[in-house]
Amino acid sequence: MANALGIKGILGVGKETTWKTPVTVTDRVPFLSESIEKDNEDILHNYLQGTPGYPAMQRNFEPVIGSIEAVLPYTEKSGSEFVSTDLLIALAMGATSWDAANTVNQITLLDDLNVFGTLAVPKWKTDDVWEFISCYVRSMTITLTSGEFMKANFDIMAYDLDRSSTTNQVSDLTTLGPADVPNIILMSHTEFKVGNQAGALVDADRYDINSLTITLNNNITDPQQTSKSNTVTDPTKTIEPVRNGFRDVTVEAVLPRYAADTFLDHWDNEDDLQMQIDCNDPNTSNYKKFFMPYLKLEKVSAPVAGPEAIQQTLSFRCLRRNSASDLTFADSSTDGGEIWVETKDERTASIL
Repeated sequence: MANALGIKGILGVGKETTWKTPVTVTDRVPFLSESIEKDNEDILHNYLQGTPGYPAMQRNFEPVIGSIEAVLPYTEKSGSEFVSTDLLIALAMGATSWDAANTVNQITLLDDLNVFGTLAVPKWKTDDVWEFISCYVRSMTITLTSGEFMKANFDIMAYDLDRSSTTNQVSDLTTLGPADVPNIILMSHTEFKVGNQAGALVDADRYDINSLTITLNNNITDPQQTSKSNTVTDPTKTIEPVRNGFRDVTVEAVLPRYAADTFLDHWDNEDDLQMQIDCNDPNTSNYKKFFMPYLKLEKVSAPVAGPEAIQQTLSFRCLRRNSASDLTFADSSTDGGEIWVETKDERTASIL
């Protein structure tokens, strides 16, 4: 009897163009865990009928939800396939643009989020793939901690789960992407800059951090059921989600030493700040940059937790770009959103 083993796990992702229609995956994601599953809603017959036992139960709704935790590498390419996590980041944010002059991808936020993809994972059967169809990224959390690699958690909502995919086969996934082992982003690759919106960020705006968390919450609707109609052919499945509130983008950084009141002063003065986080592969020209053109400090804390060195924790709220921001992409262009990502790697076209 075959056994399901996590060490054999492969995760593929591909961008869809039509809701409810899976596609062949193009990117192999170096992932750490996956927990997407059906969260079925069953209706008990709980009417009074003379006995204390339930007489029946019926399936009513089959939402598909869960999460993926993945490593963030510098993308490797072979033909039209990749080893990369950037497609998931692009699905979370919504828009990409290819800067041919600088050979970089610009990833930005799409206000009316309407991009989704197919995820595929082979599990225990040698000829079956679990395929998650029309996946929206509800939220994304990117973390980097000293002594570890950069990773991201993606909260997923899908239209359906097919456990016997004909679109993606096990053989397709085992050969997906280049054989190259990509370099992954480490703390030693990273520079953290933050300062007033009073001129471009410079070396004096660099700070030592030992922990970083970037969070994007898209605030889209939870799985929703409706009756059958001209557009809803299977009412056991969710309708397509839409934004259901304000988009939240936050950053938390930890300074290992409390040695100045710079950030407490920024907080007291309600200063308008800007932030750039650069991750540069020391072995190639590849990089990934995160731009937060306008943010405010929501909290600065420096508790005495014991006899050890006091750390300082900074909590930022990212806001839509304002005219005072000095941050730009490599081609000097800007975007109106709260966070942008620029990535240089082996891709030669727009991610989406």
